[in-house]
Amino acid sequence: MLALPDSIWLLPLVAAVAAAALAIWIRVRPWREAFHRRLTLVLALTALVELTHAALLFVPSDAVFFREIGLSLEFLRMGAFFLTGAALIVSTSAELGSSVTRSFRVATAASLAGALLAWWGSFSGIDEMAEGAGLVRLGPNGRWLQVALLLGLVLAIAQLESVLRASRDPFRFRIKFLILGLCALAGFEVYVASQTMLLGWDHVLDKNSVAAGIYEMWQRRLLANMRDLLVPAPRVNGKPDLSGVWAADGEPLPPGIESIEGDLHFPRHMINIAADIPPEAVPLQPWAAELLQKRAGVESPSAFCKPSGVPAVNAIVLPYKIVQTPRMIFVLYEENTVFRQIFLDGRKPVKDPEPRYMGYSTGRWEGDELVVDTVGFPKNGWLDGMGHPHSDQLHVIERFRRPVAGHLEIETVIDDPGAYTSKLTYTVKATLVPEDDLLEYFCTENEKDSVHYR
Repeated sequence: MLALPDSIWLLPLVAAVAAAALAIWIRVRPWREAFHRRLTLVLALTALVELTHAALLFVPSDAVFFREIGLSLEFLRMGAFFLTGAALIVSTSAELGSSVTRSFRVATAASLAGALLAWWGSFSGIDEMAEGAGLVRLGPNGRWLQVALLLGLVLAIAQLESVLRASRDPFRFRIKFLILGLCALAGFEVYVASQTMLLGWDHVLDKNSVAAGIYEMWQRRLLANMRDLLVPAPRVNGKPDLSGVWAADGEPLPPGIESIEGDLHFPRHMINIAADIPPEAVPLQPWAAELLQKRAGVESPSAFCKPSGVPAVNAIVLPYKIVQTPRMIFVLYEENTVFRQIFLDGRKPVKDPEPRYMGYSTGRWEGDELVVDTVGFPKNGWLDGMGHPHSDQLHVIERFRRPVAGHLEIETVIDDPGAYTSKLTYTVKATLVPEDDLLEYFCTENEKDSVHYR
């Protein structure tokens, strides 16, 4: 996530001042219709909403608090949209009927209910703030509130448009620009929300932070980036080119897994390679099941700065770089600055290789899939954070697929008769991160944690 400049909070502040000034100007004019008063309310709420945006960006430590206030104010403003529409109906056209007016009032009540739910933080489901970005990651309930707000704004635009069509001159001319302005304000909110949601259901940008959303979309060229990621994968010598910097896709931690750093998002197979199947269906040998139980609550070898090794290293949160050549593929991992070689020159797997964390890998192409066989691991290693063990008979089969330019899939088969009664298969997905590169990383540098482990 790209950091926003320190002065970005000035943009919503300017918008708040402009909305407040316009509200004051309408208030002092000699206009006495009800819809003028309610329009003033819309503008006043807009000013407050933008003030919360500015505060969220200016005081990031309290971002969640301002986020909840902002979302509540958004629902209140949507209710003010409906109240304004009801007042316009009364002033312009009785023929629309009382049923439409009642629907406006019901929508207003629903908006007030949404405001209360948004204020109730446990329902809005705000998980965390993205550091330095003025963005908030939402939980499932919070995302449903965002969808409700989006649909409500669309409904408000449709109702205001029906009011304009039903009005008559000369009043129609007087309210035309007013309704167009209201629709533009609501439509702009809809556009920003829908575009920011394109980042993914699990990573929704803070829709309330309009200025931050606009800046972030402009800076990252969201639409262009997404289009580029979904084009066909590049090819070299007739085969997909796997080269690039990749990061495993993160997900919320599975139930029962605690984190001392808040609601982190890890690839689920980093925690548990058997996450896709029920615990009772994991085909462990008796000794392996007993060892897995003993490892519960024990720090993994990576906590002591040892490499994660294959296949676990494909599912950790740190990025890796693939460099593809016709006869060899190099995989450079940021974790501990280690590397892996995958030989494509037709050689056979070594029958008794020297044990190593990355094993001994040979690969071949089967159509558009790169199939990699890896053997030669030390026994009793860890395949994931939970401590699923393996024996020295471990044989890992990986199928690398690049279905589109921006996505990589690694189907992994654990073939280890010494520790499992049958093969275990799972798939790790990764996303291309073209704007990033690997950093130098040495876990042992200034390491002071291991002495405190249980």
